Amino acid sequence: MLELLIELDVDKHVISRRILVSKEIELNQLHNIIQIVLGWKGYHMHQYVKSKDNSDYTVYFDSDQPFYSR
Repeated sequence: MLELLIELDVDKHVISRRILVSKEIELNQLHNIIQIVLGWKGYHMHQYVKSKDNSDYTVYFDSDQPFYSR
């Protein structure tokens, strides 16, 4: 299991959640969990950045087609 700390800077406040997830979790599954624990419905642009061996690459999930082209 992995313990993840999710923090959002909102105005002058920090919203945080700690969650436990399996080491084998897929990114789309993690996305769904984050939506649930933060009470979101997926109506905003978002991105996830995954780093491996000091070479960063970004994976985007959003139904907004212009967002995909960035």
